[in-house]
Amino acid sequence: MTPETEHADPFQRLGWLIDDQSFRYFSSMDLYAFRIGQAKIAGRTVLVVMNLPTTNSPTGVYKIDVMGDVETLRNAVDWAVATKTPIVLLFDNPIQNKRFGAIPIDDPGLLLHPEFGFGAMIKAVAHAANHVPLFAGLFGRIRHSTSLLLSLNGAIAQTVDAQIELGQWSGTVARGDSRDFAAMSLLTGLADQVFATDHEVITWLQQLVMSLPASWGNAPVVPEKQHVDIVVPVLPGDARSAFDPREWIDSLCDAETFVELQSGFAREAVVGFGRIGGASVGVVANRSTRRGGLLYTETCDKIADFLEQCELYRFPVLFLVDCGGFSAEDAGSGMAFLRRCGRLFRVLEAVSTPKFAAVFRRAYSAGFYAMGGSGFADRVVAFPGAKIGYFGKEMLFLLRQNHTDAAAKAFFDELEFLLEHPEKTIDFDAVERIIDPGKLREEVVTFLKAT
Repeated sequence: MTPETEHADPFQRLGWLIDDQSFRYFSSMDLYAFRIGQAKIAGRTVLVVMNLPTTNSPTGVYKIDVMGDVETLRNAVDWAVATKTPIVLLFDNPIQNKRFGAIPIDDPGLLLHPEFGFGAMIKAVAHAANHVPLFAGLFGRIRHSTSLLLSLNGAIAQTVDAQIELGQWSGTVARGDSRDFAAMSLLTGLADQVFATDHEVITWLQQLVMSLPASWGNAPVVPEKQHVDIVVPVLPGDARSAFDPREWIDSLCDAETFVELQSGFAREAVVGFGRIGGASVGVVANRSTRRGGLLYTETCDKIADFLEQCELYRFPVLFLVDCGGFSAEDAGSGMAFLRRCGRLFRVLEAVSTPKFAAVFRRAYSAGFYAMGGSGFADRVVAFPGAKIGYFGKEMLFLLRQNHTDAAAKAFFDELEFLLEHPEKTIDFDAVERIIDPGKLREEVVTFLKAT
């Protein structure tokens, strides 16, 4: 089996994922559906849970011993939470019986048991999701309630042909409607990344685990990966000209350490984990090449979800700000939009890890606050010429048309002056200082080391 092979069996994937000879079964119990054990990834202790598509009966349908499997899973999760050990789940369940998707068990009534039923399994994984990093790879097809286990993970990568089936809905075809499940996974944010091969999924999971702060899984000291001296990307002078922040992220992060999450969902924002100067960091950036980099309902959800992970996993947060504010289109949808905005600000305020914000070209109104400004971040810097204001230039122009008295004119003149002179925002503590773009990495490294 080579890495280029499209599909591998579960134990070959396990061998790719973990350090050689590091897997130790968590229980000596002979489990039907799972293999659960401690292992190491780059010297860091992890708990690996993989379900097996292999069978325990001549019929070719795999079987689950509810009591044994769930009890072992619960004990393993309790151990992981107590020891601050990350968990990696590997899903592969190609059940062939399409007429009846339930997993065969000796006593179906046990599925409802509060300690040994399927609900207890979901509760165990939810408990893990609330306390430790929980990452998953999806390789086969999972059906019905089993998919809930997948939904609880903090980050998910899947192969391009993996599927989820929920009731009458199939990941490939729903009542004659041909749809690409992989594309839908990305679009809805269920999957963070989709890859062609099993090996690529495994490599992504390894990178994700290695991005975690050292306190998770008693990781060895991570040497700083050499930072390639990339030429600082050039920012378009006109704030209305779009640019992709991935160039900036790659120039700031240590070589090959940035792992993007939810890459196909709400693409006007980029989020992901990486290392800068050897230190773990979560990155949130506006992408103006997608819907102008404005904040929409789903953008608020994406950023809020990511910030919750940063808080749980103890990642400092770096905001790369180029935001014209919230979308007027979504703002017009009323209360649903406001609820999402409110959640974003609640999460942002609750994040206790260090936060650093850098304003590239523009930061207007509540978009500035949502990206760490006005007291949400511990440090805010701006590039020369950045426009920071309660209103953007276009909005100021419209307001001037409707308010022509002398007092209003003086007020708008002052706002426009601040917009054109970012250094003046220092007087109001909105920005700490103006820095050269080429010094941003140095500033961030110093901040992370100090915190």
